[in-house]
Amino acid sequence: MLTPLIVAIPSGSTEINIEVVKRTQESISKDQRIVSRSVYDVADLYSQKHEEYIKEIIEKTVLYPRNLNWEDYNNFKYDRDPTWFINGKIDVFGEENPTSEIIIAGIDEQGPAIYNISKGWTRNENHQGFTTVGIGGEHARLEFIIGNHSSSSSYTETLLLTYIAKQRANLAAHVGKDTDLFSISLKDGYTNLSKELELLTKIHNVFLLKQEKDKYKLYTKVRGII
Repeated sequence: MLTPLIVAIPSGSTEINIEVVKRTQESISKDQRIVSRSVYDVADLYSQKHEEYIKEIIEKTVLYPRNLNWEDYNNFKYDRDPTWFINGKIDVFGEENPTSEIIIAGIDEQGPAIYNISKGWTRNENHQGFTTVGIGGEHARLEFIIGNHSSSSSYTETLLLTYIAKQRANLAAHVGKDTDLFSISLKDGYTNLSKELELLTKIHNVFLLKQEKDKYKLYTKVRGII
């Protein structure tokens, strides 16, 4: 929770996410005016903190060992020493180009809002009404597309499709099977939907069983024809 009505849902490098979320929360706690601002303002603040943190790490791990700072780096004559060049975040955190993605979502006076922050780029996803991150992100995204989801979809449709999309994402390697489901509204704030999650699981399991039976019947029919 970044504010009572805005959440951060991170994916990728744990080290980056934990530190940037912490810095964002600290800035919000120092300036309570941010709490009442738009989801965009909070997403923009997170993006700024992310950029600041990455620059700090690059400065400490790449520039300082070469007796440089950012000002020196900007004035560096690469033709004199072409053997090294900062390419993105290479070798930072001991790995090449660690990825960090995050969803900043919530509700403000303008209504619900969803932002996807990846590689320093903040994308407004309100027009399509959903966004995904992580290894299973594309699996989930395709489920929303197939389900013709949009920002005008009903609460019930969105709830079911979100659950199905998460189950689809579980098929990707290294995706955690545990699922958290919640909603945010101006009236009720943050609400954990654990009961709804339990019900959706039962409904989905029945659907999968029927789907397997129908698939078996279809394959049997095809084998009889071909």
